Amino acid sequence: MSGVPAKFEFERRVLALGVFALVCFLLGPFLISLAMGAVLAALVYPLLHRLEKVRITPRWGALLLSLAILGVLVLPVGLLGVLGARTGLSQLKNLKESVPTDFSFLERLARYLPVPTEEITQSLTEMAHGLAVNAAQALGNFLTQLPSYGLGLGILLMATYFFLADARPISRWLREHSVLDAPSTEKLIRSFTGACRSVILAGVASGLGQTFIFTMTAWIVGRTQVATLGLALFFASFIPVVGASPITFGVALHEFLTGNRSAAIALLAAAIAASFVDNVIRPWVLKGGANLHPLLGFLGVFGGIHLMGFAGVFLGPILLVLAGALLEALATKRQN
Repeated sequence: MSGVPAKFEFERRVLALGVFALVCFLLGPFLISLAMGAVLAALVYPLLHRLEKVRITPRWGALLLSLAILGVLVLPVGLLGVLGARTGLSQLKNLKESVPTDFSFLERLARYLPVPTEEITQSLTEMAHGLAVNAAQALGNFLTQLPSYGLGLGILLMATYFFLADARPISRWLREHSVLDAPSTEKLIRSFTGACRSVILAGVASGLGQTFIFTMTAWIVGRTQVATLGLALFFASFIPVVGASPITFGVALHEFLTGNRSAAIALLAAAIAASFVDNVIRPWVLKGGANLHPLLGFLGVFGGIHLMGFAGVFLGPILLVLAGALLEALATKRQN
């Protein structure tokens, strides 16, 4: 602000806001990929600092970490998504013939409770048919948009590399041009890195652990469509509070109702183990991360999905954490 007369300060801020809006409009199609690149860069930045201690330059360190993200995270998750979508779509092609109609458990239930079995059976059949149609349409749309997803992932990796390679100049620029004072700016940066740790690292670690335990058990007991099940489990694990529990316990209940008692017991044990893993891994990884109320996390996930697609699972809660930290910083500045 030095060198700018006080009477032109308002015009300066309006001009800066207009330029920022123009840049956002220009980069609009890639903003989500750029934001995810910044999130991943903030997540792995401590590893870059460690590489610098062994005399690896920031450019080479950023390249190594970007390739590691590609091999460890992007490619496995992408292949899992494509395989799961293809498997699920192939199972839903003959839709009308493949809708389950065996609801014999209702007849056993009718022995103890006066329930209208015929009406319930018809409603369940129609519900299963509608769910299958919607699932097939969603999986088909996912497969047709694979090229655009590939482009977005490429931009994400490039953004991650440059955010890592130029981390210090970017951090210095943010501190110099922040509208907040130095302590508030530092707190906002710490909140961002803590949110990245809590949302990304804890979610991925917990999701992979739950998916591995339950899908391996499902494969051992001879359940089909394991790839689709694993895909659904991994994505559902990012939902706060409930996570993948409705899917895991629901699959175990389905096996029990269809008469596969041994498989149901094994899957029930796997569902309990997956919940235990989630309760152990997530708090351990979250140690020192940002705190977010479960309700806000729940709303952030679904609001983010509605606005930004799957990336909103991560960006929604992170934006809420940043908004809370910003409001706290403004309130502190106002009190002072």
